[in-house]
Amino acid sequence: MTRRRKIFFPELASAAPRWAIYCRIGFWVFLAWYFLPFFTVNLLQFMETTPPFVHRVDLIFHEAGHIIFGIFGWPLLTSFGGTLLQCLAPFLLMLAFWIKNRDAFAAGIFLTWTGQNFVDCAPYINDARLLQLPLITGGTGREVEGHDWEFMLNELELIEYDGHIARWVLLIGRAIMALGFLWAAAAVYFQLRQAKDNGDNGDNGGWTADDDQKLLNHVRR
Repeated sequence: MTRRRKIFFPELASAAPRWAIYCRIGFWVFLAWYFLPFFTVNLLQFMETTPPFVHRVDLIFHEAGHIIFGIFGWPLLTSFGGTLLQCLAPFLLMLAFWIKNRDAFAAGIFLTWTGQNFVDCAPYINDARLLQLPLITGGTGREVEGHDWEFMLNELELIEYDGHIARWVLLIGRAIMALGFLWAAAAVYFQLRQAKDNGDNGDNGGWTADDDQKLLNHVRR
C-alpha cells in the first residue's frame, strides 16, 4: 500500500467483511440518488425541488449557530454564525471520522454533507434583495424585514453582488459534494478489491474456513 493511499484510506490497514462493503455500496447509491437534486436544481426552484429532510437537519445547526455566536454580541457574527456552524459541523465530523476513526468512507459522506450545506445556503444569498424565500418564522424575508444574508450583505456593502456570490457558493458546494462522493466511492472500491484479493488467498475479508467450521459446530450443538 502506498503512503498516499494510507493517508486518504486508512481503513485499508485492516480488512473489512464483504457484507459491510456491500452495505456501504448500497448506502452510497441511495445517497447519490437522494442528493441528485442538489446538483441539478437552479437557485430559484431550490426550495420546491430539493429533499426537505436534510434541509431541516441543516436548519438545526444553523439556528444553533446564531445562539452560540450570539454570545459575542457582534450582530454581524451573530447573523453569520448560523451559516458558519451549519457548514462547520459536518466538516468537523468529516475530520473526526477520517483522523480519529480512520474511516475514509464515512469521511467522504460527511464531506458530501459539508458541500450540501454550501448548496443549501446559496438560495438565501441569492434572495438577499428579493426576500421571497420562506423563513423558519413562517413568513418571507420581506414580511419580517429581511433575513441573515440580506443583513450581512448590506452591512458589508455587497448587496448588489448577491447573485454572483450565490452562484459561486453553489459551485463550490457542488464541487465539495462531488469530491466527497468520489472519496467515499474510492474507499469502497479499494476495500472491495482488498476483500477480493484476501478471498483469493483463502481469507475472504477476515473470514476463514476455520470460522465456517466453528459456526457449523455451534449450530449442531
